[in-house]
Amino acid sequence: MYVFGGTNGELRFNDIWKYDLRIKQWKKIETRSPPQYRNGHSMTMYKDRGFIVFGGIQDITHEKDDVLLFDFAREDWATLEAESAPSKSPSPTRGGDG
Repeated sequence: MYVFGGTNGELRFNDIWKYDLRIKQWKKIETRSPPQYRNGHSMTMYKDRGFIVFGGIQDITHEKDDVLLFDFAREDWATLEAESAPSKSPSPTRGGDG
């Protein structure tokens, strides 16, 4: 199980944690290129390769519309560029069902 970002009510985070269900232990994953901190984003698995993050809120008036891939093998991030016109893509979001 992976957990990314979030908030404690005062601060927003961009850290990644992995929980090993077998040994019941958390491990913080250090990455070379962490994305901007956020909460309220949507997150879903991508095949067996990693997970994809969309949107979220960085600050009270700054909602994100980026699409990011966390690669399990590399343990690092990549930004996925949308090929559609801005009018044909989702609006920035927060409060996703991650």
